[in-house]
Amino acid sequence: MAEETLVKEPLRQEMVDSGRELAKALKDRQVQLSACFWLYSAETNNWQLVVALPQADTDGPKKAYEIIQSIIRPVGIIQNETKSFDRLLRLYLDDITVLSPSNPLVRSMSAVQFEPDSLGRQLKRSRIGDVFVDDVYVYNLSLPP
Repeated sequence: MAEETLVKEPLRQEMVDSGRELAKALKDRQVQLSACFWLYSAETNNWQLVVALPQADTDGPKKAYEIIQSIIRPVGIIQNETKSFDRLLRLYLDDITVLSPSNPLVRSMSAVQFEPDSLGRQLKRSRIGDVFVDDVYVYNLSLPP
């Protein structure tokens, strides 16, 4: 009988940096950001950047995604008859999930405590509030941009 071994997709530094840059860009544009964190799903072996914006409640999720897309959209550059894309951030909307600040998962992430001057914190196989997470990286949004 064959046994399958699943190798967990790692959270790369590039992902952490891109998420932090998106959070900074949102704050720079005066967008109220309630939470921002990378969440690993064992079911899909995938990381999703979760962004909690009040616009998801007030204007609907489409508006929240439009705000994010305006920051990460590709800018086409034509070079030597080939089309390449230069991105402000190495993120795609497929990488991002927008949630309401009142979502239980988002509210649980507000319980994460940070060391002084910490940019973020990774927690593996942890219970945060009422939520169990396999792996999560939570950004410290209380630091100045």
